[in-house]
Amino acid sequence: MSIKKVYFQAVIFQKVNSFFSAYFLFFCLFFIQKNIYAQTALDAQIEKVKNTKGLEGAILGVSVVDVETNQELFSYQSNFALKPASSQKLITTGTALGILGENFKFETNLYYKGKIENGILYGDIIIQGGGDPTLGFMRYSMGKKSKELSKEWISKIKAIGINKIEGKIIADPTIFDSQLIPRNWQWEDIGNYFGAGVAGLNFHENKYEIQFLPKGKVGEQAEIVLINPPLGEFEIVNEVRIGTPNSGDQAYVFCAPYSKTIVIRGTVPQTSKAFTIKGAVQNPALFTASFLQNELNKSKIEVENGVDFLFSKNAELYNNAILFHTHYSAPLSEIIYWANKKSINIYCEALLKMIGLKVAKKGTYEAGIKAIQNYWKKNGVNISGWRLCDGSGLSPSNAIPAKVQAQIIAMLAKKPFFKPLNNSLSFACVSDYGSMGGMLCNTEMSNNLRAKSGYIAHCRAYAGLFTNRCGKTMAFSVILNNFHCHKSKSRQLVSQIMEKLIEVE
Repeated sequence: MSIKKVYFQAVIFQKVNSFFSAYFLFFCLFFIQKNIYAQTALDAQIEKVKNTKGLEGAILGVSVVDVETNQELFSYQSNFALKPASSQKLITTGTALGILGENFKFETNLYYKGKIENGILYGDIIIQGGGDPTLGFMRYSMGKKSKELSKEWISKIKAIGINKIEGKIIADPTIFDSQLIPRNWQWEDIGNYFGAGVAGLNFHENKYEIQFLPKGKVGEQAEIVLINPPLGEFEIVNEVRIGTPNSGDQAYVFCAPYSKTIVIRGTVPQTSKAFTIKGAVQNPALFTASFLQNELNKSKIEVENGVDFLFSKNAELYNNAILFHTHYSAPLSEIIYWANKKSINIYCEALLKMIGLKVAKKGTYEAGIKAIQNYWKKNGVNISGWRLCDGSGLSPSNAIPAKVQAQIIAMLAKKPFFKPLNNSLSFACVSDYGSMGGMLCNTEMSNNLRAKSGYIAHCRAYAGLFTNRCGKTMAFSVILNNFHCHKSKSRQLVSQIMEKLIEVE
């Protein structure tokens, strides 16, 4: 090859290389300029929200993380540890999928102990709980209603030749510890359905209905006409008054774990129709046994010595006991769908304890929390900046930085078990069972951003995923704490921030 030809090729290569270098430099400058503009627009929206009346003294944390690289692309106070409310359920349910597996099922076993002669069981029926939080409550296609479940169990009892029980129905919840609720839940919450604790044996989501007929004058006592399912031996102190029409549910149930005294205070709206509130069962195991006894009595099967339950394990209880039926829950993937769509606290608390049992052989809140933190520590997450106190986010003592939450979601999005978790999120402006059907409509986030919402007093949070304008999947967390505007206003303000996240590239 001639020297001239080599020189000519070198010149051409240099020019081509210079062209692409210049183009690449232009592209980078354009991208940087565009990205700065996008973040400036988002910053401007955050600044506007911060200066809104009702947010004086409030704290906001925002983080956007690239799912592919796990790099934080936008940050505003994202290292501040804030109360995540129910957006924390994403961490609990995601970890449960990783540790328990999407096909995991809770099991509830029925045993009998003693002899069966001439249709009489000279002994006891034992209900051995497996921690199932869905037992006896059907959510759409999942599970069986309490009546259906009792019919199934009674048919199994009859099938082994039992028409009378000389002993007891014994409820065994000791797969988990006896601590029903985290120690830092609020007194105002724990008597109401959303504050139902979790035991090793749960039933009807550990909740019951109190039906009032408040047709009298405003200020008069509201009469209780029905409690369903029946609670058994409980003293109810009714201090509920009739409020003005359309004043809504302003009644609160106060009751401590294992207590037999229920105090109800507040108001229900004046109406000629029945008005229902929901309370939390404070002894789920005994509640389960009592319900089965009532249904057996209706089926003409007498239980001679009533019901009982265990506080702690009894090694001798199952000596010579015979297993005659096992009830399986829906798979974990389906439980998680409803746990996040309908934000069911008890589902996440049961998963937390089951995680602890699986990892540390202890069905306790503490073991579950430690297992979740260690799981993400092994996945490279810095856990020093966050504090978990429960599985559902109901505790006001929970604290997690927005950056940590967004990074965990980004990691979850790459896991092989992510699909059921993604299905449990609610899409913006899509009417499903979630809470985002009316949000971010007529924006680029409509039918794009999907998230788990969270709300407790003075705390609003959203965490999930969206696809940006470049087609990249982003994980995000937006947490607003200590606002004192109306909760609907806080929802609107956080929504305005989420709308601008689309501009992060």
